[in-house]
Amino acid sequence: MTLNYLPFHANRNILGKNKKYIQLRWLLTLFLILGITFIGFSQKKKDGGGAGNKDVILTTCMEDIGNGLYRAYFGYTNPTNKTINVDPEDSYIFLSDKIDESEYEGIQKFPGITTFEPGTHERVTPVVFANNGHAKWTVVFDRSSEVKIRVDSGSQICEADSFIVPVIGPGNGKTLGFITPELISLGAGTAGNNPSDVIYQIDANEKVLIQIIPFNGQTQAVIDVLEGVFNLAYDGINLQNSDFIIDPTVIISEGLEAIDVFFPINKLLPPPPTEPQFPALADYFDIIKSAQALYTPFTSGKIEQTGDAITQGDSTQTTSIVRESFRIVTPEGSRPVDGSGIKIGVISNSFDANLPEPGQPFNEDIDVGNGDLPGIKGIGNPNGYDTPVQVIKEYPYTFAQISDEGRAMLQIAHDIAPGASLAFSTGVLSPRDFELAVQNLSSAEADVMTDDITFPGEPMFGLSNIGRAIQDFTNSGENFYFTSIGNFSNNAYQAIFQASGGVDIPDFVPDADAVAHVFGTNPDGSEDIYQRFR
Repeated sequence: MTLNYLPFHANRNILGKNKKYIQLRWLLTLFLILGITFIGFSQKKKDGGGAGNKDVILTTCMEDIGNGLYRAYFGYTNPTNKTINVDPEDSYIFLSDKIDESEYEGIQKFPGITTFEPGTHERVTPVVFANNGHAKWTVVFDRSSEVKIRVDSGSQICEADSFIVPVIGPGNGKTLGFITPELISLGAGTAGNNPSDVIYQIDANEKVLIQIIPFNGQTQAVIDVLEGVFNLAYDGINLQNSDFIIDPTVIISEGLEAIDVFFPINKLLPPPPTEPQFPALADYFDIIKSAQALYTPFTSGKIEQTGDAITQGDSTQTTSIVRESFRIVTPEGSRPVDGSGIKIGVISNSFDANLPEPGQPFNEDIDVGNGDLPGIKGIGNPNGYDTPVQVIKEYPYTFAQISDEGRAMLQIAHDIAPGASLAFSTGVLSPRDFELAVQNLSSAEADVMTDDITFPGEPMFGLSNIGRAIQDFTNSGENFYFTSIGNFSNNAYQAIFQASGGVDIPDFVPDADAVAHVFGTNPDGSEDIYQRFR
């Protein structure tokens, strides 16, 4: 009996304890749930959640910036005394190329701001849209309260402001993906009624010259896509009909870092979902690192007059006196110091690319006859300098008038050193074209080279691939290279060098012993070694 009784009471006591334990566990769970709910609610209020969010008012205005484009500014008013935050996916700006409200016929969607400080904040986010389109900012508060504001060419005009927000193309000027804003703008039709010829080089077939940089090891894959999908080709016989600036086989063999090609404008971006689909450059984000417009390079840009051109540089640097006063004596006799035995290579935009009127001579023929260039064309050089200019590569395109800067530079070279052999290559088609021009003139045994080209996209500090090609040319110690630091007439800075003392040189200057020029004085009286651009 006792043995049966004790286990029974032991079991009953255990059951009783379990009941109390279960009840206590449920109470703790309930308190925990209530606590988490309270903390979440408090945090939500702290982050700007709650009914107060629906009080935020979105604002906008726009201004006409010309060329069929408008700049809109989005802002807001938060009437509460708390900062309101939303998730990134709950604030976005949508650009459409249509006036109507459809969000399925747009061209770009990008994030809006996600933090709304108390008070009124105007001109927080600028966007650019075309006169046939609109922009819309949508913000979703608390995942439920949606606020939208729309702007088009008929919206409220912004009051005058004292600053400029530079934006290229649609949207806020930022790149989403590997295609840069100016190409997005052109592909979307929002580059204006007359796209800038400073930014874009567009041919008669509505193709724009672009620079494509593939990911490492993907150059051949990108070339295959350009040739196989977009039907672009290289024509080495008639470069006027060539889409590729440089033969793709040369791009591969020389290991060039970029592909320069005239690409169809209407295939830069994919079509809207409601229209028939076709491949677009934007689809190939897995093999293309970046794609951007190849900005028009700078030369002086002036149309040179031909005929009896005499350079003032000849007398300024007294080379005319040198030719008259000295002779080189050799076992065979003496000869004037006129450049004989030297070959000068010139890299510029073109040599004689503009076709003459029917029945009229080419400009080179006129220059040779006037004694401005050597050669035998036309009536021949009257001074006996019969070796013609070696044109390694001429500017191949005729869709725009070009200034033949190379011929003008060669006229100067012939004035200074009339006995020198002359050679020319265009180098303005792309930085890769420039790089190959240096190599080709070097292979043509040029002793001296000069250029007047500025590519705005090339690095201002450090060594570019063009710089490496020039170094390879001059490393022998017997060759010389001269380039124009600027070729913009009086649009430049000129001053007597004033050495700075004790001023830290920026890290991007590789020479530790470099001395900076003093442009002025800072408000605290220290030397100002930085030049301001306005």
